[in-house]
Amino acid sequence: MRSKVNYTRLALVGVGTAGTMAVIHVYQQHAWWSGQRGPFHIVNDWDYALNIDKVGHFYGATLISNLFSSSLQWAGVEKKRAMIYGAMLGSIFGLYVEFEDGFATDWGFSPGDAMGNILGAWYPVAQHYVPFLRNFNFKWSYIPTTQLKTGKKKIFIDDHEGQTMWLSISISNFLPEKIEKFYPDFLNIAIGYGVRDLDGLGGGEARILYCA
Repeated sequence: MRSKVNYTRLALVGVGTAGTMAVIHVYQQHAWWSGQRGPFHIVNDWDYALNIDKVGHFYGATLISNLFSSSLQWAGVEKKRAMIYGAMLGSIFGLYVEFEDGFATDWGFSPGDAMGNILGAWYPVAQHYVPFLRNFNFKWSYIPTTQLKTGKKKIFIDDHEGQTMWLSISISNFLPEKIEKFYPDFLNIAIGYGVRDLDGLGGGEARILYCA
């Protein structure tokens, strides 16, 4: 059964999306790109911030893709189409930021970041078509560091040492039926990844793994 599109809501989603992207652009223009304009260049920063940055790009793109998808479904767009459009919009937004970074003298277009953005944006679609993937969900926790509180870090997105990225695994779906019926469905196992002692230049000293 096809959904009936509510064009008033769809227009609100469009205006809201355009407005939000404009605000984000202005914010990033001042926070990241101010005085940074130069020739487009590529930077292969695969090890930047001990890789937690790449996981963050994946997770952030997943959130953005889901936000677009949910907004389109609210406007009456059929679920599968909304998910595809959400993934496309999430990918476009992520790539737009990366291309802008490509013109920033202190940054550069990062193939690793771009890959994280695209994979993250399409992960909700993959979960829809491959049910097994629904057992693996990404989460995020954050405690501001002294660097952010004292202004050494401008925005929380770059405050990597305060972040922990989590992979939550639905254990109950992997248990034998005799055991599963006694196991609480809400109790998952989460594997976390964090970093410490970053040098501010992309390197660092400590990777930390958590199990919760």
